[in-house]
Amino acid sequence: MELPNIKVKKRKGEVDPDGYKVMREVALRRMEENLIAEEAMNEAIKSSGGILTELIEDFSKAIELNPDLAEAYYNRSLTYAKLDQYGRAIEDYDKAIELNPTLAEAYANRGIAYSEIQRYEEATRDLKKAGILFLKKAGILFLHSERGEDAVKAFYIFYICFKLRDKIENDDIVYCGLALSLLTSDADVMNELRGMRIQDENLRTILELAMGKLRKEDISEEIAVLEEKEKREEMMLLLEMLKKF
Repeated sequence: MELPNIKVKKRKGEVDPDGYKVMREVALRRMEENLIAEEAMNEAIKSSGGILTELIEDFSKAIELNPDLAEAYYNRSLTYAKLDQYGRAIEDYDKAIELNPTLAEAYANRGIAYSEIQRYEEATRDLKKAGILFLKKAGILFLHSERGEDAVKAFYIFYICFKLRDKIENDDIVYCGLALSLLTSDADVMNELRGMRIQDENLRTILELAMGKLRKEDISEEIAVLEEKEKREEMMLLLEMLKKF
C-alpha cells in the first residue's frame, strides 16, 4: 500500500491543513495495521512538503496512546533519521527493539544510523543481526521460497554491512561477507575474506569449507563434524547455506 500523493501546499506556500490531515490519517492507519514500508514513508515525507516535525508529533501522539506500540517508535525513528537526528533516532530504535526484539527493520536502520555517526562496531553488529533475522524469516530455500522478499532484504543488508569493511575489520564484517557470498555464489567476496583477520575459529572453518566447495571438493563430512560442535543459531544458518551452496 502506498500513501497517496497529496498536494499539501497552497500556491503561496502555506500548508494546506486538510491535505496534510488526510496524509497523516493514512499514515497512522497504515501504522496501526502494519509497519509503514520505507517507500510509503518516503512518499509521506514527499507529500508532506518536508514538514517532518508534523510526522514526529503524530507518532508521539500514537506512543502516548499506546506506549507498547513498537511500530510507532520505529516510524518516529525513521523520521528523526530523515532529519539527521541520529541520536534521537537510535533512542527510538532501541525502544522499538526492546518492545519487539525480532523487528529486523529496526536493527537494520539502527545500524545505518550508527554508521552515519561513525560508530562502526555497533553498525556492523546491528546489520549482521538484521540480516540474520531476515534469513530466518525467509527460510532456508531463500529466493525459491514464498519468503523470497525477505531473502532479498537479507542480501541487501549483508551487502551494506560488507561495504563497511574499509571502516572496520571484525568477525561481523566477515560473517556478512560470507553470508553474502553464499547467497550469491560470489567467489570474489570469498577471496577477499581470506585476507581478513578472523578470530572465530568456526567462522574461519566455514569460509575454508566454502572455498573447498568452490573447488568441487566433498565437504559433507567436515560439515557434519562442525554441526556436532557448533550450536550457535547464526552459525547453523551459515552451515545450512553452505549445504545449499
